Amino acid sequence: MNPKGLFWSQFVAPLAKQTSSRICLEFRMKRRYTLSILASLIALAIVGLAICRIVQYRADAARLMHDTDINATQRQTGRKTKCTLILNVYDRVHTLREQLGHYHKFEILERIVVVWNHQTLNPPFKVSQYLLEPGDSDGSIGDEKDASIRFKIPVVILKQKQDSLNSRYMPFPEVETDCVISMDDDYQVPEESLKIHLTLFEGSHNDQLIGFKFVARSHKKIAPRKWDYIVEPKNGFSIVLPSGAVFHRKYLQMYADLPRRAHEIVDEKVNGEDILFNLMVANATGKPPVFVDAMMTLKPHKGGLWQRKGHLQARNWCLTALVNEVFDGKMPLVKTDEVLKLIVQN
Repeated sequence: MNPKGLFWSQFVAPLAKQTSSRICLEFRMKRRYTLSILASLIALAIVGLAICRIVQYRADAARLMHDTDINATQRQTGRKTKCTLILNVYDRVHTLREQLGHYHKFEILERIVVVWNHQTLNPPFKVSQYLLEPGDSDGSIGDEKDASIRFKIPVVILKQKQDSLNSRYMPFPEVETDCVISMDDDYQVPEESLKIHLTLFEGSHNDQLIGFKFVARSHKKIAPRKWDYIVEPKNGFSIVLPSGAVFHRKYLQMYADLPRRAHEIVDEKVNGEDILFNLMVANATGKPPVFVDAMMTLKPHKGGLWQRKGHLQARNWCLTALVNEVFDGKMPLVKTDEVLKLIVQN
């Protein structure tokens, strides 16, 4: 063997083998170390994600508590949100005076808009839009001979050119607040109950209808493309009647922009405008109304539309016709069993 080959076999080859083994060992150690670090990072990421979810859960819970916190002592001062009350009236003069005397003192209201629907009977009085001055009376509506009556907030009476139930959901320019309260003249709601709705509106429910469980209704499919309107639901609620309902002003314009056929169905039966409104909001949001178990008072009067013979049959017909002809046969209403049982603390 030549000297060069002998040198290679005795010195270079063993050194190369040793170096290669050391490199492989170091590589394996580094790989294990790297895998260990990677596993640690994954574990930290999982722990971090869990912590984030816990924080988010607590934040959601806190927000929910905030949304449903209706302690009157916390809400009576510094409230920024004001509402417009839309009062739907046909011809009940005495009731109108009584309702205005009740609602004009509510601090949550910015204005009352009376939708007067009778075509030949004029409203019984004019209403001053000036606020009460210090030292004035409490704004009681007084004698029917009064030509002008003063209230604590502006009151506007809008006589309609057409007698239509659709008028209650029109986007009148007099409605300037985002928060709208719908009211019929045969219901009377305490301010504290409406404050519950407003608190929910100020929270995370301002895209939904917010109303009373007392006037919760539902729907039931009884045949292909045919539905019934359920007055006493046993399997969830999907409709809320308009009295005391709170919603965003944007839905007034949305209602006005509905297809003409939608409004024609309401006018044809003189019924179902509230069903149409519920269908429309549910179709826009994919959500049910928010139902609140709080106090409201029905003040029944003769001549109410709901007292007419065939009223329920008309509502069944309206529901089916609206779903089939306006919403392409697809029922948008969403049922819920959830009812907020809240207590206002003084």
